[in-house]
Amino acid sequence: MKLTEAKLKKMILEALKNSSFRSFGIPTPDEKLRSQIGDANFDKIQSLASNPDHADQASMLKQGLDDTYPSEIKQEKINDILEPLGFTEFKPGFMDDKKSIYKTFDLGEYGSTRYEVRFSFSIASGTRATTDFEDFKRHRKSIRYDILIEKKTPTFFGQPIEIEELLRKTEYMKTPNMFAVDLTNKQEKEGIETLIVKKEKAAILKALEELT
Repeated sequence: MKLTEAKLKKMILEALKNSSFRSFGIPTPDEKLRSQIGDANFDKIQSLASNPDHADQASMLKQGLDDTYPSEIKQEKINDILEPLGFTEFKPGFMDDKKSIYKTFDLGEYGSTRYEVRFSFSIASGTRATTDFEDFKRHRKSIRYDILIEKKTPTFFGQPIEIEELLRKTEYMKTPNMFAVDLTNKQEKEGIETLIVKKEKAAILKALEELT
């Protein structure tokens, strides 16, 4: 059977896709990272990755340590949950700094029922995430995140607005010492936000279920 140029290109691309890095004498992403950070540190990350509860964090660590490491996590921002429901973010990036990220969203007109969502995360001490001293020595920093969702209903005859708290959460995520969190780095910032959203998405949607 005669091969056309298009078929030949397709076969070559399939062969490349199904070949390993080693087939071309190129180290795998894990081999490259191991050579950069050493066996001990790499094995610590792999230990983290073997725990289903921390696998996403391990993937984020790898990307933070090597910005060419392939992403294994689908990026998802809080905006991806709220904007389809009609929320609008107030002045994106206005309150951000190198140690904290703040986002505020609202839905509804003044004089009618309104919803407000406040979402933030920041660098905190590891003592907030653990009470075990040995654990703290391995995690001297943590990520604190806060989520507040409120429903504001106007009342009549000069009475104040009625505020119903639909969700309030403050949590901490431990950060291994080898990973220096930099919230001015777009990739790291988005990775942390993705971890938080993956963990809290169900709770956020449940709090806003009357809008869905």
